[in-house]
Amino acid sequence: MSTIATYYAQAYLQSGGTYASLMEGRDMLRQLPEVWEVFLNPAVSSREKVRVLQHCFTWEENSLPLRFFTLLLEKERIDHLDEVVQQVHELELAQSGGAVCIWTCARPPHPEDIQQMEKTLCQKHQLNKIEFIIREDPSLLGGFRLELQGMTYEKSIQGGLAQLAKKLGERGTL
Repeated sequence: MSTIATYYAQAYLQSGGTYASLMEGRDMLRQLPEVWEVFLNPAVSSREKVRVLQHCFTWEENSLPLRFFTLLLEKERIDHLDEVVQQVHELELAQSGGAVCIWTCARPPHPEDIQQMEKTLCQKHQLNKIEFIIREDPSLLGGFRLELQGMTYEKSIQGGLAQLAKKLGERGTL
């Protein structure tokens, strides 16, 4: 996650925003792909982008999402919106004692495995809840990789082979 996304996410939450309101606003912006393209176009001035925002969408006067999107457009940061949304979600989850875990695996895990992993990780990290983002990566060959709160748990065949190669390289046997 970029520092920019973290900064804007914290500012949004400190202003009283919620993940739900930010998602609703983002989804509204994405409903018009042509307008979204204008927002991302560096040839269009930020002032013109703000006018497009105000003209194409109906917002409650002085609503937080409107002010927030206006700020992102003025600062030329709208391209970070998806990262900001994800960061707001993670910060909100952390405030309630939860966390997001990225589970990368060669094949999707069974629901029972997900429940057991959540229970184990909640105990180990003293969390109330874990939301998993499951990504498939056949190059792992088998096993999985977990990323949670800055820690990585590598239990894949690919990771094991990489560790073995590193150890052999350190011994000078390669």
